[in-house]
Amino acid sequence: MSMTSISRSIRLITLSTAIGLLAQPSFAKDFSTTVPQDAPVLLQQQGILEPGDQTFAEDNSLFDTYSFTGQAGQTIRLSLTDVTFDAFLALIDTNGIQIAASSETDLDHPDTTDRNPELEIVLPSSGTYTIIVNGRDQFARGTYALTVRGVDAGLAPALSSAIERRPEFGSASLSQDVGWQAVGNPTMNAIALPVYRYVGDCPGGGVGRITAAFRSNTTQPAEDLEVEIRNITAGIDDSPYPHIERDYDEGLTSERADIGFSADQIRVFIGRRTIAVMPGLNQFEYVIKDGDRVVEQGEFATRVVPTPIVQNRASQQSTEQYCRTGGSVSSCDRDEIRTRYIWQCPATEYPIPREFESLFSELFD
Repeated sequence: MSMTSISRSIRLITLSTAIGLLAQPSFAKDFSTTVPQDAPVLLQQQGILEPGDQTFAEDNSLFDTYSFTGQAGQTIRLSLTDVTFDAFLALIDTNGIQIAASSETDLDHPDTTDRNPELEIVLPSSGTYTIIVNGRDQFARGTYALTVRGVDAGLAPALSSAIERRPEFGSASLSQDVGWQAVGNPTMNAIALPVYRYVGDCPGGGVGRITAAFRSNTTQPAEDLEVEIRNITAGIDDSPYPHIERDYDEGLTSERADIGFSADQIRVFIGRRTIAVMPGLNQFEYVIKDGDRVVEQGEFATRVVPTPIVQNRASQQSTEQYCRTGGSVSSCDRDEIRTRYIWQCPATEYPIPREFESLFSELFD
């Protein structure tokens, strides 16, 4: 991940934690507008990124905010046009979670930047959404036109069916007292995971992941406590069930973990583990232990909503060495080694699991 990506993520996490401020007129642009839901255009504004706008403390880059009201299952398209700077576009949901964002600018190859970013997404819930128009650095400023258009005001059937899927799992319920809490989301056991359809130079598809932590209002975290969590949802691979172990000593929660779509065990990363989930309701078993002593154990359920995002993906410029006379570089005379520029599509970090290819394809129909 580039330093630009890290900085951008930090900025949006900071913004998400302060999402309550976004609804205040003093924080948002004075000309923010909400347009009736049944209108083809939900919001249309001419904007200027200029001194005096809000800034992210991490890099002093400027940003504007706009809000609009959306309905669960509604497909919307956010477009920036006539942009005179390298722009970054993001959408924050009703819980303060970033659910869509344009591609990062490649600082090494600024000519690859799309100055007119566009996002298309099915809204996961009804409520007020916040749009962020941001420059890539502290020097980015200029004019732009923002349009939010309702592509389809109806519900997305595949998304609705995924949300309402109810596997059989005993008495577990969507508790606010125990379970997963996504970073930046005050609601327990509510997870929105992105499903990407890539368009442009490098089409394809992929899935995203979200960071969360385990929390129980019955047992407070403490030194030497550990929590073990297993996903025992009907239909998920049980040989063995996806599971993780986290220290339960981080303020009010456990150590953080990543949550991602899969029907099977998925990779373990250095310093952080990733647990597999299915679309819809997921059932988990947990046990909090102090060594071999069980402090608390039980079950909980988490609703996982696949959130479709259409994202432009451009090829990237890089260099490679070759031998002018042919053959491999390793066996080539030094004087015959040359360097050339090539364009390549970026690798898909998390491909769509084959078990969900059909379902996720329907999300975009």
